[in-house]
Amino acid sequence: MLLLRKYLLVSLLLACGIPQLACRRMVTAGAPADQLTPEKVYSTASGATAVLGNIYAQFEVGASVAANLNPLSSYADETLSSAGDLYTTEFNSSQLTPANSYNLDIWRGLYGVVYQCNAFLEGLRQLPADQAADLGQLTGEGLFLRGLAYYYLVSLYGDVPLLLSTDAARNSQAARTPAAEVMTRTRQDLEEAITLLSSTYPGAEKTRANKLAAQALLARVSLDQGDWARAEELASQVIQSGNYALEPNMDQVYRAGSPETILAAWNPFGYVLSGAIYITDSGVPPYYLTDDLYQSFEPADQRRSRWVGTSTDGGGTYYFPYKYKNRDQGGNPEYLCILGLAEQYLIRAESLARQEQVDEALDDLNAVRQRAGLSPVQGPVSQDSCLALILEERRHEWVGEWAHRFIDLKRLGLLDSVLGPQKPYWKSSGRNLPIPLDELNRDPNLTQNEGY
Repeated sequence: MLLLRKYLLVSLLLACGIPQLACRRMVTAGAPADQLTPEKVYSTASGATAVLGNIYAQFEVGASVAANLNPLSSYADETLSSAGDLYTTEFNSSQLTPANSYNLDIWRGLYGVVYQCNAFLEGLRQLPADQAADLGQLTGEGLFLRGLAYYYLVSLYGDVPLLLSTDAARNSQAARTPAAEVMTRTRQDLEEAITLLSSTYPGAEKTRANKLAAQALLARVSLDQGDWARAEELASQVIQSGNYALEPNMDQVYRAGSPETILAAWNPFGYVLSGAIYITDSGVPPYYLTDDLYQSFEPADQRRSRWVGTSTDGGGTYYFPYKYKNRDQGGNPEYLCILGLAEQYLIRAESLARQEQVDEALDDLNAVRQRAGLSPVQGPVSQDSCLALILEERRHEWVGEWAHRFIDLKRLGLLDSVLGPQKPYWKSSGRNLPIPLDELNRDPNLTQNEGY
């Protein structure tokens, strides 16, 4: 209950609290409506920037896209949730129903971002010529954020409506668009964003996208789409830019201003709300690691010793995600990491391995391993073994974050072989989450995924 109150409070504070952004009314997920008219909001670049700041806020506070994705760690094989409600039980068993309200939160949170991005991109057309010096940067950020939302929508649901305007009549009747078509448009938007965004960050912190952030996201999308050469090229551009560095102190990786951070979500409290959900001092944690995941860490792995917390209850020991340490304001603020450098090393490693450049792939894999205190993998290693090592490294790098594990297993076709033995009720149709029942009732042209 206390954490819920903090979510409500932060939504109010964000209305006037984001650094370098003008005070404005908070826009909620769904189909939000500002009390200010678009003509007034988009009469100045500062007004447009304020709207943009609200969209960024949806990933950490407001709609809290990141927190909405937390249950997917238990849908996969990372965690179990101790909550006893029906909807959480469905995630634990990987047996969702269309009426699951947490799944509805995921859908609406992401489409809330899409709607706000569409409204923002339309609003920028009203920006007066004397205020348009930053038009390219602002447009690029709008395209980037819409691409980020669509990446998750397709990764989780498969075919989804491709909404590119705020036309309420059209959107309310939208049918699902093939996933490949949505991702083609997403890649186009990100390619355009790269041409528009500045190489430098538009603020003092890394909380708004620059060109390198768009390249990092497009590298991820290219990897998922099997475009190994493009993924390698983009990841190399980010790694070789000189703007980022792997952080050897594992307690500092997720601090505000970390050299690993490519893009973070600013918050006014100095602690990450979606990370604080995991933390507990005693008793059974809200989410705790599966035994299989905990035992899979090598003993010397600092990600286990520094990023996994321990709690006891009735003689039992539980382990929970502990990358983000703060639950209250303190002297070392933390920001939610949206994109980080370690991912780019692993994207490039996998892309190289897929192109049969295994020795080069091991170099990137070992860079991440050594930063975590592990010995390098020595060659020769087969292509299949190298890919398996990279997948395991990704598993340990993003425990409980951003549905990475589920998306990895899905894109690699491993859901059945990995989750089948662990989840008695697992069905192959679980590769796509169900379209929420509320959305099906609203839109007569929306259809359900197979198996629901």
